[in-house]
Amino acid sequence: MTKTILSYLSPMRRGFTVVTAVMFMYLVSLNSSLLAAENSGVSQVSESQLRVAYVFNFTKFITWPEGVNTDDFLSVCTYKAGPAYSDFLQLNERVSGAQTIQVLDVQNAQDNNLNLCDFLYIGSAGASTKDSVLDALSGRAVLTISEQALQQPSVMVSLMIVDNKIAFEVDLQELRKNALTVSSYMLRLAMQVYE
Repeated sequence: MTKTILSYLSPMRRGFTVVTAVMFMYLVSLNSSLLAAENSGVSQVSESQLRVAYVFNFTKFITWPEGVNTDDFLSVCTYKAGPAYSDFLQLNERVSGAQTIQVLDVQNAQDNNLNLCDFLYIGSAGASTKDSVLDALSGRAVLTISEQALQQPSVMVSLMIVDNKIAFEVDLQELRKNALTVSSYMLRLAMQVYE
């Protein structure tokens, strides 16, 4: 049985504990060596698995407004994630804080799954068609994550490759517009924070 990076991430309580922060920093520091090993054919961890691990850690560093996201499930949705969708399915039934993650795929702006999303991951294949999906989320407390550069309306976090490493940017203005709060730990690890 091949172990993925997700199998090493234990469920942790929601909050900004030292263990959570250290795990996230370890993931960021491990990043470059994993991608370099993947390029040489040595690693068992793919780029998409690493992206999924980042998203899983993001679930621990985001706070929703009071009264929002109060059920037992945390819905991580994907839109046009391509082959990474199968890696996202590894998050199903994992625990983040007191909530169990459910992974849902969104096909278009009219998809009923869109109404359940707490997170929306937009794959690179969805770059040209994402606007209608993002418009459908307008004003809702849903963390939007894209594989594209961050300077796009309604996208809050960008996960991209920079110098053979996965890096992320955060748009605080978009987060605040949707009443989401991000931990200072995550902001310190971001390559760029836009205010």
